[in-house]
Amino acid sequence: MIVALTVITLGAYTRLTNAGLGCPDWPFCYGQVIVPQASYAMAKAAAFKSAQVFEAAKALTEMVHRYMAGVLVLLVVFSTFFVKKIRKQGVDLNLFFPFFLISIIIFQALFGMWTVTWKLLPLVVCAHLLLGAILFCSLVLFRFSLRKNIIPPLPKAWRLAIFIGALLVFLQMLLGGFVSANYAGIACTKFPTCNGSFWPISMETLKALKQLFVYPIGVNYQGGVFPQELRVAIQVVHRLGALCVAFYSIGFASILGFKSLVKDIFWQRMLGTMLFLLGVQVILGIINVVYFLPLFSAVLHNIVAVLLFTTWMLMLSIKEPTK
Repeated sequence: MIVALTVITLGAYTRLTNAGLGCPDWPFCYGQVIVPQASYAMAKAAAFKSAQVFEAAKALTEMVHRYMAGVLVLLVVFSTFFVKKIRKQGVDLNLFFPFFLISIIIFQALFGMWTVTWKLLPLVVCAHLLLGAILFCSLVLFRFSLRKNIIPPLPKAWRLAIFIGALLVFLQMLLGGFVSANYAGIACTKFPTCNGSFWPISMETLKALKQLFVYPIGVNYQGGVFPQELRVAIQVVHRLGALCVAFYSIGFASILGFKSLVKDIFWQRMLGTMLFLLGVQVILGIINVVYFLPLFSAVLHNIVAVLLFTTWMLMLSIKEPTK
């Protein structure tokens, strides 16, 4: 879990420092296992059809991210074989999570490759980000499934409410991915307004939003390709999503507390953690806008989003024990 969160952190750092194309090929860097010398990279740039100016720091950032991802792959594969071995000894362990994790790892590696070879195509970048969150969440759920104690579930009707909360956070992460992948993080420089207006989106811009789902392959998307108006629209939609998540989460926790349904310490901790992470996430989002996307808070914004989603999924995983 720690390695997975480290990979997510490195991925966010790589994206926010514009190091995603630090190496034009995959899985190597200019055909080398380690970051090459500048003279070698410049000589090989034409062979890899790279118009990027070689920057050793960015190439190193990208390769460290890949190395850590490789370590994570090995750990997941090892854990799968370990679970199978333990099962042969008569220990009842669910094989779903290990093989699900292997599947996610395979797709994550593919999207990592396409992120580079398709030059940061936003849909691929978003998928890569979401798969990272799903991978970390699955690792936490797998570890949580090994617990010995039985946690009393909420009434069945509340499982739907928890599912909706988890879905809202997931969709909000998707919107956040679009903001980051399309370089719309500072399209609005004021809060709570966006450049002096609460709704700075024209009808023409709304009609043009369909462009966000049509991305030609081969274009270099580093720095973004959409006009400022579209980036503003992406940012505003992300803010509206944040508002929905905040109101829903606070309302969910308040109603549970009012009905005295959170008597168990687990639920008290989960709701407390969820509200704390929500508050931190809102503050980080405001800091990102007001202070023009400082690196530390922007990276932390990614991490807290994953932790918030995982918290909702942990609550969703509690159900009546099978008889």
